[in-house]
Amino acid sequence: MVGDRFSVYLKQLVRIVSLRILKSYNLVGLLLMAMFSIGLFAVACGGTETIEVEKIITKEVPVEVEKIVTKEVPVEVEKIVTKEVPVEVEKIVIKEVTTKYTPEEGGEKKSGQAQTGAAAYTRQVLDKSKHPTSYKESPDLAAKVKSGDLPAVADRLPKNPMVLDSSDMDGVGKYGGTWKRAFTGPADEQNIERISKNHMIFWNSLMTELRPHIAEDFESNADATKFTFHLREGMKWSDGEPFTSADVLFWYEHILKDDNVLPAKPAYSKTANGEMGVWEAVDDYTYTVTFSEPYGVYLELVSGLSVAGHLTQFPVCGGGFSPKHYMSQFHAAFVGEEQANKLAKDAGYDNWGTHFCAKNNPVKNVDSPVTTAWMPIKGFNEEESVWERNPYYWAVDTAGNQLPYLDKIVLSLAEDVEVLGLRVVAGEFDIQGRHVKPDKLPLLRENEGKGGYRVQLTSAAGSSAITVYPNQDYGAHGEGDKEIGDLLREADFRRALSVGFDRVQIQEVVFLGMGRPASACAVPDEPYAPGPEYDQMWSTLDVAKGNELLDGLGLEKGSDGFRTTPSGKPLVLDVIAVTGAFTDAVGAAELIKKDWKDNLGINLKITPTERSLRETRLKNNEAMLSIWGGGGASEPLFLFPNHDLAFNWESGMGPASGQWFQDPSVFGPPLSESIAKQQVLWRQGAALPRSERIEIGKEIRKIACEEVHAITTITESPAWIFVIKNYVRNFPTGVPFTTVGQTPGSFYTEAFWFDQ
Repeated sequence: MVGDRFSVYLKQLVRIVSLRILKSYNLVGLLLMAMFSIGLFAVACGGTETIEVEKIITKEVPVEVEKIVTKEVPVEVEKIVTKEVPVEVEKIVIKEVTTKYTPEEGGEKKSGQAQTGAAAYTRQVLDKSKHPTSYKESPDLAAKVKSGDLPAVADRLPKNPMVLDSSDMDGVGKYGGTWKRAFTGPADEQNIERISKNHMIFWNSLMTELRPHIAEDFESNADATKFTFHLREGMKWSDGEPFTSADVLFWYEHILKDDNVLPAKPAYSKTANGEMGVWEAVDDYTYTVTFSEPYGVYLELVSGLSVAGHLTQFPVCGGGFSPKHYMSQFHAAFVGEEQANKLAKDAGYDNWGTHFCAKNNPVKNVDSPVTTAWMPIKGFNEEESVWERNPYYWAVDTAGNQLPYLDKIVLSLAEDVEVLGLRVVAGEFDIQGRHVKPDKLPLLRENEGKGGYRVQLTSAAGSSAITVYPNQDYGAHGEGDKEIGDLLREADFRRALSVGFDRVQIQEVVFLGMGRPASACAVPDEPYAPGPEYDQMWSTLDVAKGNELLDGLGLEKGSDGFRTTPSGKPLVLDVIAVTGAFTDAVGAAELIKKDWKDNLGINLKITPTERSLRETRLKNNEAMLSIWGGGGASEPLFLFPNHDLAFNWESGMGPASGQWFQDPSVFGPPLSESIAKQQVLWRQGAALPRSERIEIGKEIRKIACEEVHAITTITESPAWIFVIKNYVRNFPTGVPFTTVGQTPGSFYTEAFWFDQ
């Protein structure tokens, strides 16, 4: 007991000292906290709302047509404009109308979720009449053109490159500079994936509108069963080979449909009935995806982490396209199974399918061509990962300068996050947000001048940076103690755990007083927050209630003060807490452990775990409880729901149920009725346009909070703490942190430049 008290007193002392340092920056602190109080997160809205039509503006008619068209329309529809009206409009389905998804930049809606302050960010120029007609390039590439090692810049760019406008900030930049940052090892692939972004279509930085990206244009039919993508004519891979619909169809025919390569099909490739879509090439630069039933969320999924592209591939080999000219040499359909297996065995792989996916991962295989702004030179298996400018990158600024501005990205290994944090404080890195923990904020503020940097905080409304996930699948499939698994499947057991610890301690010690305690239904968090009455549900310290619930389950206390199982065995819970990640999961677990012991008589064992081992244990359904961030945010609910329901292996509340949800041949259906109900609702909502799935989303969130699928702690804390050198230009302000949009990729990093 003395040791426990000394540990808590020591942490409180550290907190007080830290807060005093923060108070020396009182004005900045107040402004930042004010920003957090209103939130900095934007919800994904627009883009796929194509069913309710109030007004159609056609290409040939210069005036607005007020009537609703319900019969075949003989002219091409360029844009559907929806306005709010005070009367109810009857919902109609017009299958002849095609909805375009390229709204005018500047017509973006403000976030429906939270105010974002004075937002300044890089925008796409969608009006092609305002695109530059001549192009320039970096000095190093110009030298290669002169020597004959590269074609001219105009021949390397597509016919219509993406044009980025950063005039909200520092505008047209200058070439040069190496972006120095840190990573924590081979499992930290997201470090470069987030920066690189190679989605077929994407979001604006506010996460309010879908945008073209690799695809120059895209559209859906009115009932959201067929989606058409128009690629950029003349676009090339980083090795100069053409990027065409053949690369998309290669992925479909020889990756998605081949069980040797991708046995578990990614969720986004299937509708609610489990039937996979059909990809077809119309011509070299056009392809379609067709589903047997409406799939209202599909375009939003393609724009985010669920699909992500060739570089990110979440899941591996699931990126939606692949370089056919390069990857064919490893595929049995092209070289024969015998040769493909020989290549695999020579490289140390058991079979050709696994080897193929490894070769298809540019983060590990630097020989793979890419479509990203920087291409790999040294991968993540070394102490330093190097990425250099892609000479064939398909974007320019408003003056016609081919992007990116920065020559290189160099990531240096820092296996110890504490050491990484001290190096950030010392000013060693140009832009670093990932792995900067909140406990470093006082030191960062103190050393801003000396380090030549500024600190910028981002927040994700509703999301909890530290969440405990009781695994309701534990012991259900032969893994682990079934008696403990049965308790984890009891809502009252989870509720007791949730009200049995003091979240304010975590707020003060781990987050230095930032954020606030809340449930997984924190408000404001539109559009899926079920209501203010859910904000604190089962999330306020109530020792008496917790013990009442545990007593009601027949969990008696032994002579040592700890509870036993109904059969009389010692009740010991085990939680895996990832080390070397984003927040102090182990430190938070220590505070929870002490409170559960003192308040409830629950014995908690903490197992510090490396991130890749966490993945293994979740996939094998071996984790009893696990700690991770996320849970409770509206934005990812239909777009990246891993932490909101049992969606896949990463869903801590039901990793086996999540894998079954993706592939019914794996594990089995959930034993938890509430998890099963959420899965059914999610499939129903995914078929609908956003406006029609809001009530379903609220119901999913209600279930999560009433049944305590996730034990959240603190919301409105900094999602990432960005440390930015003073010479960095075109870094946005007033924009949200987003998992779906892969911050900082959502900032359009190719437009960053250094004023040195």
